[in-house]
Amino acid sequence: MGRNEWGGDIFFSHGSTHSPGVCILINPSFRHTIETCNRDRNGRIVSIDLRTDTASISLYNIYAPNDLQQQLGFLHNLTTFLVSNTDTGSLIIGGDWNVTLEAVDKKDGAPWNPTIYRDKVVTMMEEFSLVDVFRKQNPTKKSFPYVSKALKLSSRIDYFLLAQLLTNQVSQSDIIVSIAPDHKAVKLQLTIPQGKRGLVLVYGNLTIHL
Repeated sequence: MGRNEWGGDIFFSHGSTHSPGVCILINPSFRHTIETCNRDRNGRIVSIDLRTDTASISLYNIYAPNDLQQQLGFLHNLTTFLVSNTDTGSLIIGGDWNVTLEAVDKKDGAPWNPTIYRDKVVTMMEEFSLVDVFRKQNPTKKSFPYVSKALKLSSRIDYFLLAQLLTNQVSQSDIIVSIAPDHKAVKLQLTIPQGKRGLVLVYGNLTIHL
């Protein structure tokens, strides 16, 4: 889909024909200024620094690999991006992390155990003061955006991590029905004074509204 079809700004990192690729689409009616855009070469990370009249936000859209060694390389690249390009006090990262953070985030399949990659994601969250906002608002809720009939399991591998400073502005964080066969939509809504305009960050079925 090109800009003419969408009508607003589109920022993307290309993957191959059949795998990765991430993008951020901005609502055409949303009043904003894009200060920077960064992307990796593998179609797994795209970021923008966005400014409105009342707020500045760094938005990341990510798609993590499912192979452990590739995951560790991906997380190294992501951390480098955060250190080099981002005001982490206004950071929102959404995407398919391909890992669950807690046992409550998985149902059926093999017993849950933390992986090296999972532990490094948690360490990154601590270093950059990031919060899994869905779990913060729903400490015991079992809700799964990813369902695999082949593997006979459900898991929460799609989620938003955002700066601790932004958590008091979150008015909604939820998992909702979508048209995708194996991933539900993950929705994050923030209340930031800026009129009735809206911004949408999309990773597959991930959306964020401001």
